[in-house]
Amino acid sequence: MGDMDISVGAAATLSVVVLGVTYNALTTAGLIGLPALILSLGACLLVGSLCGALNGFLVTRFKELFPMIITLATQLFPGITMLLPLYLIYVNITKVTGIPMTKTYHGLVIAFATFGIPYSIWMMKSYFDSIPIDLEEAAKVDGCTQLKAMVRVILPLVVPGIVATALFVFLLAWNNVMFAGVLTDSETRTFATGLQEYASESSTEYGQLMAACSVTTVPIILLFFIFQRHFVSGLTGGAVKG
Repeated sequence: MGDMDISVGAAATLSVVVLGVTYNALTTAGLIGLPALILSLGACLLVGSLCGALNGFLVTRFKELFPMIITLATQLFPGITMLLPLYLIYVNITKVTGIPMTKTYHGLVIAFATFGIPYSIWMMKSYFDSIPIDLEEAAKVDGCTQLKAMVRVILPLVVPGIVATALFVFLLAWNNVMFAGVLTDSETRTFATGLQEYASESSTEYGQLMAACSVTTVPIILLFFIFQRHFVSGLTGGAVKG
């Protein structure tokens, strides 16, 4: 009985310590968690749901070679080579228009969306290739225009592909440190850059750092379980051309 009491007491003490460390991590990182989540969701929805789907459809149906080459060429360069030009572009835009682009969430969303578009286009192209063109032609015979055929017939069939692409782009935006570290400051930092606050030259708060790292996985796990059915079918939906 005494051993059981000791075990229960030790477990309770450990739980209090873990909860305390997690609370401190949430107190520090929670201020940046929600904006970072909105930022990543905005980037993934903009790229995965809109730009990726529309451009993937155009590349598939109209067989344009030049956009495909340009899209592929952008993936040949590491992101670090585009960081300085992008920063200078943002500075010039601010000088000309007066609209702040650096140290803002909308500037970071644009950056994430810009570098996520080529990736999403190539993913969505494989899904559109698996959709028979006969379905689109049948819709046109029934009186649909090209746009209506795409919206009412084609897009509902590639929803799993859109969800899978959006989740991948979400992960790219959520885990990005390089662009977020340069284009943001202490007030607009993301969750990934906020983790650096737990490490300094003199010490590292390993307990709070591990707790904060665990917190960063919560949105990803929730999104996966919510869209699990679409995500799993989306991974294999474009594997075989129909």
